[in-house]
Amino acid sequence: MTAEKNPLVDAANEIEKYLRLRTFPVGLKFVSRKEDLKNIKRVRMHEGTLCQAITAARTFGWTLGAIAENTMTICTGIFGLADSPAKVKDGTLRQLAWCRTREDAKKFEDAIPRIPLGKYEAVVVGALSGRCSSRTSCCFTGPRRR
Repeated sequence: MTAEKNPLVDAANEIEKYLRLRTFPVGLKFVSRKEDLKNIKRVRMHEGTLCQAITAARTFGWTLGAIAENTMTICTGIFGLADSPAKVKDGTLRQLAWCRTREDAKKFEDAIPRIPLGKYEAVVVGALSGRCSSRTSCCFTGPRRR
């Protein structure tokens, strides 16, 4: 029996081939139960922020798994892994680095699309091409401009 081809992998391979990207396109897979991470080959557990996991995946081609207990609270609420604490919801945390006032930070926080809480217990990020063909969504990102 042959495995079903994922069109995201084909698209990632074409983009890598023609655009000569400096880093890998990254795929994300949301996992309903964190115990299911054990069934995904070569997953390293990540501790920190999800943006760090995405950067490691796109730079080094690693496959990283993240759960709420090991991920910074500002990320867990966005990905639906856990409820955001009050300091995130009211803008206090985001004001420290990204916004001038707490009111602006709260507006910023309220505008971020979020995955419904409790739908998933884990997320896996990894290079979209190659062995990571089961990803359900993808992102293309690069170094920020200075």
